Amino acid sequence: MDRHPVTSRFAAFADPTRLRVLLFLREGPLCVGDLVTLLGVPQPTASRQLANLREAGLVRATQRGLWVFYALAEPVDALHAALLETLAHCPALAKDLRADEKAAASLRRKGGCCPLESDGPAACCSPSAKADAGVVTKAKSSTSRRPGTGSSR
Repeated sequence: MDRHPVTSRFAAFADPTRLRVLLFLREGPLCVGDLVTLLGVPQPTASRQLANLREAGLVRATQRGLWVFYALAEPVDALHAALLETLAHCPALAKDLRADEKAAASLRRKGGCCPLESDGPAACCSPSAKADAGVVTKAKSSTSRRPGTGSSR
């Protein structure tokens, strides 16, 4: 079902996860792995939200070597520009969004999990890269292992 461009843009802003993605991208591009880390959601969830934002024309994807980076799309009309301008006001209205800004700034300072310039192999999106970035994910495993047994509970 194709939605009207105005409706799809407002729907993108109405979803908390998509709003958070847009806020994270205000400061520049991020790879999917970094967004998964910051959002604390599984990769398929992040990818689905990014697809919705692409369909609404709010983000663009750029392939750099092995990695895909997402960035805010350049405004194509006055409504698009006005919506992007509203992002600057969101963190002041919600404490959790201010915390998101701090987490994203920390991740960017540490370099994230995917190199922006390199085409060589890296441990992109690995648990150790996320731990090195100092960001704890909220996603939980569906099974847990007993230490030393290798078996599920």
